[in-house]
Amino acid sequence: MSQNKLKILQDTFGFDEFRPLQEPVVDKILNREDVLLILPTGQDYEVDEVIFAQLRALRMEIAKEESMPAYIIFDNKTLTEMARFLPDNEANLLQINGVGQIKIEKYGARFLALLATLRTDDFQTPMEDSVQEAEVKISPAKKLHATYQATLALIEQESSTAEMCQQRELTLSTILGHINNYQFSNNSAK
Repeated sequence: MSQNKLKILQDTFGFDEFRPLQEPVVDKILNREDVLLILPTGQDYEVDEVIFAQLRALRMEIAKEESMPAYIIFDNKTLTEMARFLPDNEANLLQINGVGQIKIEKYGARFLALLATLRTDDFQTPMEDSVQEAEVKISPAKKLHATYQATLALIEQESSTAEMCQQRELTLSTILGHINNYQFSNNSAK
């Protein structure tokens, strides 16, 4: 099962390893246990408003070029984290919530170039909010809707996300939504 988890992580999200606390949560999901993971959101970060404004301006520029809403590029929470941590390479940018491999490929170079101009020589990466304070709450399993059970069964069969999409005749975002909804469904209903 461990190789299956890493394969799903790599195939779906482009990551080679789990972030802190992700693996135990995935284990609980695959064992059909309910999980609620509470992590710091980053919304309370104090950031330099000039840096945030420049990141928003770049986002707006890209949104206009691609004729799409700015929040599709990156939402404000993601820009806030960028402004706080000022990532200096793709690996660090991938640690920002809302940044995945696809967005790195599309927008990473432009944002990293801007961030490089905003980062001073004496900049020190702030300590991340304590992940150790995060809670993992397990509650008794509730019955999942059949469509979620079908997706979970394919995960247990070690199907790739592409195979899941094809077999279920669903989009990748729907399959990922099933996984996400399974993770949070029972606890959010309480």
